[in-house]
Amino acid sequence: MDRIKEQFEAFHIENPHVYALLRELALEARKAGVRVYGIGMLWEVLRWKLYVETTGNDDFSLNNNYRALYARMLMRTEPMLRDFFITRKRRVGEEAEAVVNLAPKQMDFLEKLRAVQRQKDLHQAAQATLLDRLKANGVVK
Repeated sequence: MDRIKEQFEAFHIENPHVYALLRELALEARKAGVRVYGIGMLWEVLRWKLYVETTGNDDFSLNNNYRALYARMLMRTEPMLRDFFITRKRRVGEEAEAVVNLAPKQMDFLEKLRAVQRQKDLHQAAQATLLDRLKANGVVK
């Protein structure tokens, strides 16, 4: 196993919120109609969110070496993001399979995230349908 992948695995296990936030940003972009994207933009947005919008913790940092591994992990674990990110072949010779195998506890977490997202999507669709009906009946403009 290469050094970057080992460091990435340790970071990911200690910081599962990074995956969750990247996932949320990527799905938001996908739902907005973006077909292909670079992980770099989301990485910088995440830096902003974690530093400025939270406590401004100077001790926490996002290593750029992990960007591609997160992109590959997201594409592998999220059906809506299957071919979303632009990636290159890794120099160490390991391709897309060079990502962390998620522990069962982490897979449960991902499934819960997906369930919450599905519920959120259903709720938004129901609201849109109700609003359309109210408009059609002249109740709201």
